[in-house]
Amino acid sequence: MPVRPEFRPKPVPKAESRLALSALQEARKMSHRAALDMERIWNQPGRGRALFDRRRSAWLANPNVVRWFGRTDLTAQQIRTVRQRLMTIDSRLHKKVIIHIHRELGGGCGAGTWAFHRSGRHVHLCPFYFSRPSSLFDEQATTFIHELAHGLGLFGKGHPGRAEGRRVALKLAGTNPRKARKNPWNLEMFYLEYA
Repeated sequence: MPVRPEFRPKPVPKAESRLALSALQEARKMSHRAALDMERIWNQPGRGRALFDRRRSAWLANPNVVRWFGRTDLTAQQIRTVRQRLMTIDSRLHKKVIIHIHRELGGGCGAGTWAFHRSGRHVHLCPFYFSRPSSLFDEQATTFIHELAHGLGLFGKGHPGRAEGRRVALKLAGTNPRKARKNPWNLEMFYLEYA
């Protein structure tokens, strides 16, 4: 039985494939730089309380970490958890990320949706993602990080627009750092610091 035309996948233009792969490469670079920064916080000398005090001091001395993950409610477990999330995202970015390019709206792609995540390392890019100007390339790169954060079971409060997401993330880091450390927008904005 022949495949009906409406079910035949449309070929993906090379420009879209190149953009997606370039953005993924940039996300990997950002992630590597962010992971190195977090390792500088983590790799402190000492044991017990002295080790925690040094890690806490290194955390508080890092403006990117404080800006997006806050300075209060900081415990040894919180530092360990943020580090683990960053390392897991870095690992997933450097393994095979499966990119799905959607050419039409529907199936998770709304009118203003950049991308969505369904499972594992699958990132679905929507038509809106490809309509963005080249000045937003770094945001296209961090979209992979944001979606992989959802893959870790992290969910923010809705999905406001990018500018609103930045404002919400900054506020969350100041008022509720524990939630900020679990919010995909905060993770995405943190990684943008390493563009």
